Amino acid sequence: MAKIEDVLEIHRSIVDSLDKRMTDFELQLKSSSSTDSSKPNLEKLHNDYKEFKSTVWNILGLLKSLIQNLGSQIDDVDNQSRRNALLFGGIEESDGENLTSKILSTIQVLMGFSDIQPSAIQHCHRLGVRSDNRTRPILVRFTNLDVRNSIWRNKKKLKSSSVVLSEFLTKPRQTIFLKARKHFGVRNCWTLHGAIYIKLGNNERLRILSSEQLDDLIIKHPTAVPLSTIGIAPDREGALDRRRGTPSSVVKPSAGHVTRRHAVKKP
Repeated sequence: MAKIEDVLEIHRSIVDSLDKRMTDFELQLKSSSSTDSSKPNLEKLHNDYKEFKSTVWNILGLLKSLIQNLGSQIDDVDNQSRRNALLFGGIEESDGENLTSKILSTIQVLMGFSDIQPSAIQHCHRLGVRSDNRTRPILVRFTNLDVRNSIWRNKKKLKSSSVVLSEFLTKPRQTIFLKARKHFGVRNCWTLHGAIYIKLGNNERLRILSSEQLDDLIIKHPTAVPLSTIGIAPDREGALDRRRGTPSSVVKPSAGHVTRRHAVKKP
């Protein structure tokens, strides 16, 4: 895996190399302009330029690869930091609310985990700026990963309620997830431990971790089910979280609270 030190060292090497090549070009151009036109000199300059151009493109490709590698590592670390978190959408918002009490009530009453105690919740707060037009999701961090996973596995118990449970995806993964749902259909995409899964027409299920993987899959399956064929208008896709931290499985209605019909069901 690439390290910051490796990228910086390569950057220093590139700067030195480009500086030397540019100095050489300037000297050759100055020499050509101060003497009579010489075809051999121009041909040499032309060939040197082609070689220089090829080198620059190779360097840019290498830098892009290193940056993507580092970005992937940072995203993995960010995803790991979210392992004990879940997002609860559709819980009514009120002044002076006790979020811990609301989350416990949801878990104990609606999901049937009567033995869950307040100590199981490390921290919880609503995400985003308060608005009269929407109910903000609640980010909940659990003290125990097993408790978190048990609640996530039983999210279907919320089916008859207005509460929607989703994972707290990183921004890059949220972007990939929204793009996947737009192309393959909301009901054919879901997440598990931060990874995006897609179900294809032949019932094959694939795990997606990068935008490059998704782009390749879209090219292979260009006629996947669009959003409009599963009851969600294409112009609603903008409500599928453009903000970091909004539940990945919630489609925001034009007004009012999130309803269960907007939730993504895991196949």
